[in-house]
Amino acid sequence: MSSSRPLRPRGLWRTLPALWLAAGTTAATATSIAPAFAEQGQPHSASSRSQRALADDFSVDQVLVAPRTEGPRAGQLTQAGPASTAATDSTAATAATTTTDSTAATDSTADITAPAASAAATTDAASTSPAAPTTNAAGPSAPSPAAAEAEADQQMASLGPAMRRLHPLFAPVWPSMGEITTYFGEVGPYAPRGHAGLDIAADTGTPILAADEGEVLKAYWNEDGYGGLIVIEHPSGYETWYAHLSRLGVEKGEHVSRGETIGRMGSTGYSTGSHLHFEVRQEGELRDPLKFLAESALKRAN
Repeated sequence: MSSSRPLRPRGLWRTLPALWLAAGTTAATATSIAPAFAEQGQPHSASSRSQRALADDFSVDQVLVAPRTEGPRAGQLTQAGPASTAATDSTAATAATTTTDSTAATDSTADITAPAASAAATTDAASTSPAAPTTNAAGPSAPSPAAAEAEADQQMASLGPAMRRLHPLFAPVWPSMGEITTYFGEVGPYAPRGHAGLDIAADTGTPILAADEGEVLKAYWNEDGYGGLIVIEHPSGYETWYAHLSRLGVEKGEHVSRGETIGRMGSTGYSTGSHLHFEVRQEGELRDPLKFLAESALKRAN
């Protein structure tokens, strides 16, 4: 007859540690497998689906199925992250510091060598360059009148025609009193090709006046028919000739004023009586005196 024994609690206490260890192992396994099931529930890319089945170890499986990192495709712009930006700034700062240090070193070297180079250049220039002309203590000498006049003419020419100096007008006065006996261009025994000027007849010794101011170019006794002859050059560029004079009152190079007495009327040279042969010339060409003088203004001699 079997008798039932009550269960002893000692056997239960012996199995509790084993149960506790099994429960812990089951919980750990469930915890490690849960992310894998969650990953399987999400859509995978084409690259991950082409990999093998999940490994037992999740970390190893992540390395195996992780997508490949590819460079940026053509036409796509990449944006540098904070780390790359910081690295670029650091590189730029390093390069700037290196350049600054190099420049400072170069400047310091130039400062050290500049005085020596300057001294050497000064010595070479002093030995090779010709001696500079010494300046008179009294100051530079004044230019000659001819040089000053030439420089003034050059400056006036550079200003243009509107600013150039104009020659004074030729406004002569009658050189003598008397009566016109031969006109300009008139043909006669002593002028077969035409008379070169005006013949004004009056008594011997009648005063002869300068028709305009100017400088005496000639004052001499001419042997070619003019007799006593005076030629005056005027600022206007014209010349006046006074011939057959009995007396010369001026000399060559003398300056005369308009209306000043320069000689006396006579009949020297090729002449048939007392008169003044008066000519007007411009650049060597003969001009009719009546183009500048009014015949009505000629005073007759007493």
